[in-house]
Amino acid sequence: MTTAAAPNVLLQFMDLYGPPVGREGPLRFVREVLGVVPDDWQEAALRKFGEGGHVQISVESCHGPGKSALMAWLGWIQACTRFPQKTAATAPASGQMDDVLIPEVKKWYRKLPQALRDCFDVKSDWIVLAANPDESFVTFRTAKPEQPEALAGIHCDDGWVLLLADEGSGVPEPIYE
Repeated sequence: MTTAAAPNVLLQFMDLYGPPVGREGPLRFVREVLGVVPDDWQEAALRKFGEGGHVQISVESCHGPGKSALMAWLGWIQACTRFPQKTAATAPASGQMDDVLIPEVKKWYRKLPQALRDCFDVKSDWIVLAANPDESFVTFRTAKPEQPEALAGIHCDDGWVLLLADEGSGVPEPIYE
């Protein structure tokens, strides 16, 4: 349920953890809001994200070190501290999306303070800012070679765009283009 106080809650989080505080904002969000002490490599990625601008972060590692958690954190940092914003997450297979990434995002949603959770409507493959769903959302779309336009059209002229690719090496090149 969205409350009248929701926009004020988001404004507070933008001031505390958003672009005005730079590199440290995302790291502080993970530590203070989600209650996690990230690994060193996650900390470096969070700081890089906090630099703003056109940032590309790529993580190469074995199975299980927390890449999907990092992507979920970045999605929530984006949704909770930037407006307007649009986030699109993809993976090369629906199993990866449905079995790994979406459950990870929902896991961290449950860790958000109730005041933040009240700001969002969470659906099976879509999360929207309840007060303004057209200007702030997270969408999940499978990257298929036969459907390279899966992420086409994701733009936010006066705001922020975040593209997340789980198992990025398996995402067809036309999707990135």
